[in-house]
Amino acid sequence: MVKLAKESGYDEIKRKWTEACNCVGGGYVRGQTSASTSNDQSPTSRVEHGLAFRRTRKSVAFSEKAKSYLLDMFWMGEETGKKATASDVAFQMNTLRDETGQKMFIKIDWLTEQQIARYFSRLSALIKSGRLLRTCSVSMNEDEEADADDLAVEAETI
Repeated sequence: MVKLAKESGYDEIKRKWTEACNCVGGGYVRGQTSASTSNDQSPTSRVEHGLAFRRTRKSVAFSEKAKSYLLDMFWMGEETGKKATASDVAFQMNTLRDETGQKMFIKIDWLTEQQIARYFSRLSALIKSGRLLRTCSVSMNEDEEADADDLAVEAETI
């Protein structure tokens, strides 16, 4: 073991904590009250030392309905300049109802604020890189599409 000429307060605390953790017997880890009753030779009583393992993140694909809604909310914010926050969108997804009074999104389709914020961030990065362009069908509602069709017919006649 390498000894430092001068040990910082943080290093000293870290060293003492490591020593205290190394003193914990296998019986304590298994939930027993006394380490003397445990069999220290069993493989389950050994405590592995090192950093804690990170929890693996489960990747979940968003439903098409959720993606479509998020994309519409994103484009509305881009057009109007008043961008929706992730918390507002998450709340809307949980409470939004259609014209029949049924919830638009089932519980499986609900997204967290963090998921929504990351999705908006990815969309923003795609726009900045030029790989995401808005199509007319996404940006127009029925009235706007009818007006666009009328203008297209008018332009053809001229």
